[in-house]
Amino acid sequence: MIHAILISFILIAPYRAWADTGGQKPLAGSVRVYLDCPSCDQDFTREQIRFVNFVRDAKEAQVFILVTRQPTGNSGVRYTLDYQGRQRFQGKDDSLTYDDPPKSTAHQTRQGLTKQLKLGLVRYAAQSPLKSDLDVDFDYDESKPKEKDSWDNWVLSGRLSGMFNADKWSQTLQSEGGLSADRVTPELKVSLGASAMYYKTTIKAGGQSASDGYHGENLNAMAVKSLDGHWSLGAWSSVRSSQYDNTRLGYGASPGIEYSVFPYTQANRKQLRVDYIAGPSFVIYDEKTIYGKTHELLFKHLLSMTLDVKQDWGSVQTSITGDHYLFSHMDKWRLDLLTRLSLRVTEGLTVDAQARGSFVNDQISLTKTEASADEIRARDRQLPATFQYSGTLGLTYTMGSTDNNVINPRFGE
Repeated sequence: MIHAILISFILIAPYRAWADTGGQKPLAGSVRVYLDCPSCDQDFTREQIRFVNFVRDAKEAQVFILVTRQPTGNSGVRYTLDYQGRQRFQGKDDSLTYDDPPKSTAHQTRQGLTKQLKLGLVRYAAQSPLKSDLDVDFDYDESKPKEKDSWDNWVLSGRLSGMFNADKWSQTLQSEGGLSADRVTPELKVSLGASAMYYKTTIKAGGQSASDGYHGENLNAMAVKSLDGHWSLGAWSSVRSSQYDNTRLGYGASPGIEYSVFPYTQANRKQLRVDYIAGPSFVIYDEKTIYGKTHELLFKHLLSMTLDVKQDWGSVQTSITGDHYLFSHMDKWRLDLLTRLSLRVTEGLTVDAQARGSFVNDQISLTKTEASADEIRARDRQLPATFQYSGTLGLTYTMGSTDNNVINPRFGE
């Protein structure tokens, strides 16, 4: 694993050299705001409200905004926005509400909520050095002096979770965790990540016990450089290990290019992008594969097209991705199709659907030995397949009063 980490950082190093101090930085003197709103579209909010500085540490905030939600009598949602003044705004608190109708789409909800957030921030911004620049609309001025970011736009995060389940006959243990570091500016997006997972199940019968399980580790790096309003260049590297995929160690690097039919500035409303990625990888297998390989050098290329639209009538995301091996295993390929749809058909009627399908013809890491009955039941190793699919469909219909905004929290929702 030490070798895997060293290899990953060797692959990552060139991408960090792309980093610069560019990007949209907050204006000097802008009010520092911390937004506690899990249901908000944070990217959309930051883009629409540009006269304040959204911070990631609540201790740094001059205004703390807590957004809570409760159901209303018409099956809609009332959002309560509590503005808490801190530091020089200590004692200057405020509260606003936003009633979201039951027939709103996700885009209409984020538009209405962001507008209300903006209105509540005006009183604080009016007491900042930016007050002379405020109007009904606000234009971001690149020539204004920028505040220095001691983190240089880097954001670090970690996660850890576990699950344990047991009865008289069986025990199951599962744990996973990860670390990530991300830096995002208009010119450059860099993402580094590490993750690990462990799964084990033990079955007891006839005075004996049998255990099955698997583990996996991943190190990933990505860097994407903006070229203009439609083109981007990217590069990816990874180091991984997975018992499930019969991979003791695998590492590789791949450059890529993307073209966006619509300008990236319209990404919050619509995107149609085409991606092409190609590169080598080297794999060492746990067991000899069905092709008699214990290790091999592979070349693969990938082409994908994605449509993502968010409008007042709803939203749709659909993508098609195909990959294919080059030079060796040239008869091996995979095709993935995914569609998500949220559609307001008529007043009160909404359709939500998701469908995914994969044509599988690229399982080159399958072991030469056949899976046992226990391994098939436990699904702790990859099994041969030619097609995989899943789907969901939901309908929601609402009718009745649209003016009932009464809140009654008794006995919960």
